[in-house]
Amino acid sequence: MKRKLLFILLTLIGGSSHLYAQNEINSLRNYLQENSGIISQSDASEMSVSSAYRSPSTGWYHMYMQQNFEGVPVYNRIITAVLVENEVRHLVNQFESDFETRVIGSSDKLKISPETALLNAVRSLNIAESKAVVQSTRNTKSLASGKVIKAELDAPALSSEPVQAQLYWYPVSNPENPTIKQFTAVWNIEFEPEDPSNVWSVFVNANDGSVVETIDRVVHCSFGESAAEHRKHNTSARNQIASTPPDSSYRVFDYPLESPIFGNRTLVSKPYDKFAPMGTGPGTSNGWHEDSVAMNNYLAGNNVWAYQDVNSGNAPVSTNPSSANLNFDFSYSTDSTSASNQNAAVTNLFYWNNLIHDVLWRYGFDEPSGNFQTSTMGRGGLGSDYVRAEAQDGGGTNNANFFTPVDGQRPRMQMYLWTNGTDGDFDNGIIAHEYGHGWSNRLTGGP
Repeated sequence: MKRKLLFILLTLIGGSSHLYAQNEINSLRNYLQENSGIISQSDASEMSVSSAYRSPSTGWYHMYMQQNFEGVPVYNRIITAVLVENEVRHLVNQFESDFETRVIGSSDKLKISPETALLNAVRSLNIAESKAVVQSTRNTKSLASGKVIKAELDAPALSSEPVQAQLYWYPVSNPENPTIKQFTAVWNIEFEPEDPSNVWSVFVNANDGSVVETIDRVVHCSFGESAAEHRKHNTSARNQIASTPPDSSYRVFDYPLESPIFGNRTLVSKPYDKFAPMGTGPGTSNGWHEDSVAMNNYLAGNNVWAYQDVNSGNAPVSTNPSSANLNFDFSYSTDSTSASNQNAAVTNLFYWNNLIHDVLWRYGFDEPSGNFQTSTMGRGGLGSDYVRAEAQDGGGTNNANFFTPVDGQRPRMQMYLWTNGTDGDFDNGIIAHEYGHGWSNRLTGGP
């Protein structure tokens, strides 16, 4: 039994070793061989390395193994391993044991296409069927047998971004024995509709077309009455400026202040080396306003683009604050309206998104682990996924949310106003809380 399992591990993990660090591959292989009770031969037969990287900030090596059957991934069934100096220090096994005995049907003879699955998903959400008209389909991942397991569907009336369709094995209840999980093939249909407050992920049975589960990928938070009651205390164009780290400054409620009730704003200069020594982190490499294409004179850079979205259009309005000399010092008053405080709100939101980004980089949420950056500066991971931080978003009140797609796709933070006039953009605790949904989602299961 051990020899058969070792052969499988040699084939599956060792066969991919040219992609990953050989020493860590050997260490994990030896660990699984010595602890053969972790995974059975049948459950390991189609195991694949879904992600592996070394964190430049910690030196730790992270590996994620995906459970598959008939070439189709099993939803959220992953082995996570962390190696330090070639030694397995942490391993979590989320594989389903005896998987082949609990499969309903086969993924080789599916009755439902991705296009039909999209139509059924739209119906279940009470969205007009006319919006689900697919103009084109691109098969983005197929097996040697020709079976399509991943596709992109262009349905412009439904979403400006391509609809993602991924084939999975998904757990369903067993009517004869509810304590035993069964698995059926599903199409996971994911899209962002016109309403920006939701990103729908619908699991459609690939055999009968029924909707198995619906998930909103946007994490909505309810904070009740905001703690930041704001009590009294004594251009959208992309312009190029200097290409070196600028002497930027921001008037904000700086760390460690959580909100206006704890103190006053201060003018902070060159904060990009505040938590990362010069030359070691992404913020210190290019400041906060360069995005690998240009140096921006508004509140956008490699890590975040902050803007006001009072119309809930997921895009900045024409009055987005800018400063030719990168001195973002705007007026703020607890007696003023939220509209009068807009520039100060966007500045505070931009500042804290960058600050959180740099702190997390030091502790391991860096480029290979899937952090949020336009350019990864050659350090690994996928880029083009800065945070879209939307201040005073008009899509809701008394709340905030965060949407986290996969590495390489842009996340979105939406900050709302409170009905009592409080602005969540000045509550640093809420900003940090929402950002927490982002990094925890990226780190869970690998980027």
